[in-house]
Amino acid sequence: MNLITKDDVRNLIEKSKDISVSIFLPTEKGGKEAMHGKIRLKNLLKETEDSLKKNQVQDSEIESMLDPAYKLVDDTTFWQYQKDGLAIFITKDSFDYFKVPVKFNEVSLVADQFYIVPILSQFTGDGEFYLLSLNQSNIKLYQCSQYTIEETELKDTPKSLSEALKYDVFEKQMSGHSGSGSSAIMHGIETEDKKNQVFRFFQEVDSGVINSVKNRNIPLVLAGVKNVQAIYRKASKYSNLMDEGVEGNPEDVREDVLHKKAWEIVQSYFKKSYEEVIENYEEIKNTDQTSNKIDDIAPAAYNGRIENLILASGFQQWGMYNKDTNTVDVQKRSNKDNVELLNFSAIHTFMTNGNVYVVNAENIPTNKPYIAKFRY
Repeated sequence: MNLITKDDVRNLIEKSKDISVSIFLPTEKGGKEAMHGKIRLKNLLKETEDSLKKNQVQDSEIESMLDPAYKLVDDTTFWQYQKDGLAIFITKDSFDYFKVPVKFNEVSLVADQFYIVPILSQFTGDGEFYLLSLNQSNIKLYQCSQYTIEETELKDTPKSLSEALKYDVFEKQMSGHSGSGSSAIMHGIETEDKKNQVFRFFQEVDSGVINSVKNRNIPLVLAGVKNVQAIYRKASKYSNLMDEGVEGNPEDVREDVLHKKAWEIVQSYFKKSYEEVIENYEEIKNTDQTSNKIDDIAPAAYNGRIENLILASGFQQWGMYNKDTNTVDVQKRSNKDNVELLNFSAIHTFMTNGNVYVVNAENIPTNKPYIAKFRY
C-alpha cells in the first residue's frame, strides 16, 4: 500500500467508529531483520485481542476484525518490502495499513477513534505541496509530500500546449530542442499575438489549478523551461507560487527525479515555517492567545480554535471532554470510557485545517509536552 497522505488521514478519521484499533510497529527494509516485524505484529495482535475483550467485543467479531492482520503475519513476501514503520487501522468494517518512513514505537490501542498522532509525525517539516509540470504535450499537476507524489486531475482544463497554441515553434521550445537559452524561447513568441496566446493559455491552466487545489496557501512548484515558467508566473493568480522552479523540460525527467528536485525547493520553506511558529509562540506565550494546559487545548481544538498545535512524540494524556460544559476531566490512565486527549486535540485541529506538529520533547520551548496557539 502507498505511503500515507493527509487525505488518507482524513479518511481514517472519518471512518473511525466506536471500536477502532490502531497498531504501530517499527520495521526493517529487508534481510533477516525484516522477519522481526512478524514477531512484533503477532505480539501486538495478541495484546489487541485482550483489549477488545475488555471492551466487550464478541470473540467472533474479534476474529473477523483481526484476520486480515494475521494474514500479514504469515506473508513472508510482505515483510521483505517495508519502510521504517508499519501502521495498521482496523474497525469492524475496514482494514487499512500503511508503510511509512517513520520509526514507530510499538503501540496497540483500542478506542472510539483511531490514534493518529504517530502518523502525523511524518508531516512535521514535511508539508503538502503541489508540482505543476509544464510539459509540451500534457500539463500535469501532482500532489506531493517529502515522500509521496501522486498525479491529481485538472478538471475542465486544456492539457496540451501544442493543440492550444497551434504553432510548432513554441512546441519545440518546450521540448528544449530549438536553439538554446532565452533567445530560442522568445523567438517563437516574439509577436504580441503569440505572447498573448501563451499568456491566455496559462491563465486557463492556472484557473484549473486553483479550482483543483482549493487551498491556495499550499506551495506550488513549477517544472519547465525557464522562460516558460516566467510566462506562467505572469499569468498566475496562485497565492503561494514558489519563486524557484525545477528548470528544464519535464518530459525528459523521470517523475521521481522531478519530485526530488521539487522537494529540495520547498524543504527550506517548511523548515522556516516551523521555526516561525516557535518564534511566534515565544513572543505571545504569556497571553491568552496560547496555552500549555490540556484543560484549554482540548476544548479549543473541539471548537476549531487552534491554529498551531505542537505535541511531544510518544506522550499520552488520558481523560474525558464534556462538550456540554466545554470542560476536561484529566485522568491518570486509559479506560473504556475516556480518550487520549492529545489525539483528540490533534484530530479536531487537523480536521479544522489547523497545523499539528509532532516533535521530540526537547524541541518544544516549555516544560510541558504540548503547546497551542489559538486563532482567536
